[in-house]
Amino acid sequence: MCQDNSLQTLILHDNNLTGSIEGTFKGCTNLTELNLLGNHLHGEIPGYLADLPLVSLELSLSNFTGMLPDRLWESSTLLQISLSNNQITGQIPDSIGRLSSLQRLQIDNNYLEGPIPQSVGYLRNLTILSLHGNGLSGNIPIELFNCRNLATLYLSSNNLTGHIPRAISNLTLLNSLILSYNQLSGAIPAEICVGFENEVHPDSEFVQHNGLLDLSYNRLTGQIPAAIKKCSMLMVLNLQGNLLNGTIPSELGELTNLTSINLSSNGLVGPMLPLGLHHWYNFKALFYQTTT
Repeated sequence: MCQDNSLQTLILHDNNLTGSIEGTFKGCTNLTELNLLGNHLHGEIPGYLADLPLVSLELSLSNFTGMLPDRLWESSTLLQISLSNNQITGQIPDSIGRLSSLQRLQIDNNYLEGPIPQSVGYLRNLTILSLHGNGLSGNIPIELFNCRNLATLYLSSNNLTGHIPRAISNLTLLNSLILSYNQLSGAIPAEICVGFENEVHPDSEFVQHNGLLDLSYNRLTGQIPAAIKKCSMLMVLNLQGNLLNGTIPSELGELTNLTSINLSSNGLVGPMLPLGLHHWYNFKALFYQTTT
């Protein structure tokens, strides 16, 4: 396939390709983009891919197995890695922090376990981090919030515990946060809205869903913070299935970009609708349930 060494871009997504890729692209010494999304490939992801000048590696929606190859994190060129919807096992290695130029990392819907390594904090250029749908455990490492360019953070459907760190205020570009279906506890930090004060992320190429905050089905306690009014760009708010109490804050009525709110299955009390809600022309869905 790469006999003349001139191939730079190879896009073969959504075919019925089968077999493994062990050795297949070893001779592609000028290959910068490899997209094999949506095939029926199997076997382990080969470490030799790190020896190629790849900028973008897309291997999602296939049947790759085994652990993440250690050599992959030695690449000096990779900016995007997408390995979602495979059958990858094991842990995310500490060596992931070597990919300091990485902008987009998606390893969701696999069988990863163990903690999110602290070394993820070295990925200062990340704009998207998607690890949802695995078996990751432990706290959300505070080092993660050194990744100040993050616009999208998806950690849902894992076994994460502990509090949502107040250091989330470092993520001033954050406009899509999904932490649902974990075991997170404690109060919702007021600082969670810092990113949702911005209209758009400057690197819009990587932004999939703007204005989404989903903390549903955790063990969060306390009240919905009045500082929620600072989330001016928030479009979807889902706090369903927690242990929240107190009144529904009237400040929600100031979020005129909201199209959907779900506050059900908590211990909230008070009036059904926040003041001003009935004036929202773009509002589509409201789910709530109060105890009185």
